[in-house]
Amino acid sequence: VRPGADDGPAGLVIEPAGRDLLPRFAAFADWLPSWENSFASLDRIPDELRIHGARLDGRWVGFAAYYPGLRWVTNIAVDPAFRRRGIAARLMDRLLGDVSGEPAPVKLINVEPADAATAALAEKAGFAVYARQYEMEREL
Repeated sequence: VRPGADDGPAGLVIEPAGRDLLPRFAAFADWLPSWENSFASLDRIPDELRIHGARLDGRWVGFAAYYPGLRWVTNIAVDPAFRRRGIAARLMDRLLGDVSGEPAPVKLINVEPADAATAALAEKAGFAVYARQYEMEREL
């Protein structure tokens, strides 16, 4: 944990998690990620995908996924019953600590504009908005 980072609740453990847990972690999300970050897409990535899970008293309460091939934080979510306790901050801290020696910047992509909590987490972690995505539709 970086100096000044929130330690999270007592007993919180951040550890590697397997792809087999993605369906369980999907239930923590408030919105569906874009297709390239969907849980089904993550499961089909043929090369390395780093998934860190957060456990509290043996229960999975959050996760963060990072794809080193593109340097993308693809997903981060915490069980709604365990939010606002520093769990997401600890997950982000662990993830960024793991990639800190790599030369290119890390991106957090496709954050839902209405998700103020994720935007605040990203800003606190040092991310800066450099592009916004527009959604377009056409009636047929």
